[in-house]
Amino acid sequence: MTDGPTPMTYIFVRVEYVEGEAESFALPLVVVTESPGIANVVAILQLHDAHGASKGSAFLVEATTEGAARVLIDAAARKVTFPTSEGKLAAGLVQGASIDVDALREARLINTDRLGASIAYGEQAVLKLLYRMEEGTAPELEIARLFQAKEPGQGPEPLRGITPRVLGYVERRAGRAEPNTLALVEEYVVNEGTAWQQAKSELGRVYERVIAHPPNTPLPTAPHQSLLELSQLEPPEAHREAIGGYRDWAKLLGTRTAELHLALASSTDPAFVPTPYSTMDQRSKYQSARNVIGRVLASLRRSLHELPLNARGPAGLLVKVEDKLLAHLEPLLTQRIEAKQIRCHGDLHLDRALFTGRDFVIIGVGAGRDRRLSERRRKRGALRDVASIIRSFHYAASTSLLALRPEDQPRAEPWGWVWQSWASAAFVRGYLDAAAGAVFVPTGPMLSVLLDAAILEKAFSELRTELERRSDMAWIPMHGVLRMLGVEPRT
Repeated sequence: MTDGPTPMTYIFVRVEYVEGEAESFALPLVVVTESPGIANVVAILQLHDAHGASKGSAFLVEATTEGAARVLIDAAARKVTFPTSEGKLAAGLVQGASIDVDALREARLINTDRLGASIAYGEQAVLKLLYRMEEGTAPELEIARLFQAKEPGQGPEPLRGITPRVLGYVERRAGRAEPNTLALVEEYVVNEGTAWQQAKSELGRVYERVIAHPPNTPLPTAPHQSLLELSQLEPPEAHREAIGGYRDWAKLLGTRTAELHLALASSTDPAFVPTPYSTMDQRSKYQSARNVIGRVLASLRRSLHELPLNARGPAGLLVKVEDKLLAHLEPLLTQRIEAKQIRCHGDLHLDRALFTGRDFVIIGVGAGRDRRLSERRRKRGALRDVASIIRSFHYAASTSLLALRPEDQPRAEPWGWVWQSWASAAFVRGYLDAAAGAVFVPTGPMLSVLLDAAILEKAFSELRTELERRSDMAWIPMHGVLRMLGVEPRT
């Protein structure tokens, strides 16, 4: 694939592991003659002419920080097809979309990992490279083809303003197999950062104010009501200093999340039409949550004395309340879920929403690229996304404490609990107001049951990850679970 003097090559690699399933990757590479700086070097090439004489060296690098990756956007705009050793690479536009290639500005790497990379071109477009290949269309492209208007003036787009529009794509087609999505081109959303950065900034200001209080100022008590009860209340005067105007932003984010779910549930396409819970679905939901909780608690019992000091106390409390935890799940077996399952975001948290200064735009719908494609496209309970944002508020409040001096953290922590309680309540209020009457919203006592179950399962999934990767942060989900059960973490 060529764009001027710098060709780009796709290589397809199958990786087999000692443990786990094999994976296939599509890696875009480019040859450069000068030092690539921060680009990932795959190989250093020694160049020779046809007679064997040395012609110097060059670098084979990932085409993430190089302008050569722009060839993919150009290919999508021109709807170009490239032959491969087995099949072809087909690039094109989502029907109704267009790309002004001449307006693209300098490339800027936004993020990269083993599964992909995102490159912004000025404020015009974002190119997403998807390294891991799986048979099937990426959820982002699948959603765009279904929900974006096919022609100008065709009518309102359900996701317009809620998510970035997908403009183009590159996919690999081989034989009768489903295409593999290799790259996506999305519109660029001008923003002031993510909702995570916005929340952390707000918390920084809250903590600065409260640690400036006189030392004898009484500390606040976090609300004791459930989230559903709290969502219908106004903060007392003592709590307004903490939540302030952020309550309106949290409510707006809840509204946008509900609008995303309403749009995804509006299709009659079989892949998106809402489906009822079967008895097997409910049992599977119960068993999945019970398994996560049981395995994590078993791991805590084995490693209790090996945990960091800040996690040993809450871990000791957590292993004593297993019966109480499982009691929250029992209604999943004994009560019928009338709400329906839908395609939802699947990996929603505060870092998956861009803050424009006036609104939020949700990114990465159908994301969680570390999960298999079949899992990303599965229908689920919508409260899974709601629970993920609630847990994200808790993480924002907890991690922001770590920026303070150790001696200031005990005074600031109660205010963090107040902030995350009212932020979560406002988010839930915005969500339920916007989604009122929707087929995916449970009614009656089951709403509380499913929300609690989703929060617990998410918190224990976080705890499992923290124990595996960064045990010094395991106290965060532990505190969240204990507080939810009415247990003081530091007791």
